[in-house]
Amino acid sequence: MKRRFNITGSCSPQKHYMVPLDDRLKKIKTDYVDEGSYFIINKGRQYGKTTTLCALGKYLSRDYIVLSLDFHEIYGEKNEKFLEEHGRKFFLLYLKPIINGTGNYYVEAQTRDARRTDVIVDYCGEQFIIELKIWCGNEYNERGERQPADYLDFYHKDKGYMISFNFSRRKIP
Repeated sequence: MKRRFNITGSCSPQKHYMVPLDDRLKKIKTDYVDEGSYFIINKGRQYGKTTTLCALGKYLSRDYIVLSLDFHEIYGEKNEKFLEEHGRKFFLLYLKPIINGTGNYYVEAQTRDARRTDVIVDYCGEQFIIELKIWCGNEYNERGERQPADYLDFYHKDKGYMISFNFSRRKIP
């Protein structure tokens, strides 16, 4: 098969002209994966993120069990509304390997006044209160910030966390 330049989708070295990824994959493995660190691949469209992640999965499969989760398959082009519950599930997918065997989490734990927190994490002897919200503008966000503040008072904590899922095309930093 004759190779060609690809400007859409994932690239394959057998089908497409592309910059060799060997050095980049080795650096990611030694600097991050082997060290047990988290990393983010974050670039603009058509930069090679998917190609790099697919190649990285193959590269790492020699030494690791590789699990690939593609959330685009779940919400990519669908018109289904993203719900806070879905965000919680994604967050817990991220959280589980971190607390693996060294902590617990509780979903919608009920307080004495019958209010429900989104997630409480017990990890390494500390407790973390986490509230999840879908970004619906500044006013909604300010009201949302008061809710975990009430939970912090109830649990006698000084610090909590609010995670906002923002789908606005004009994100506010």
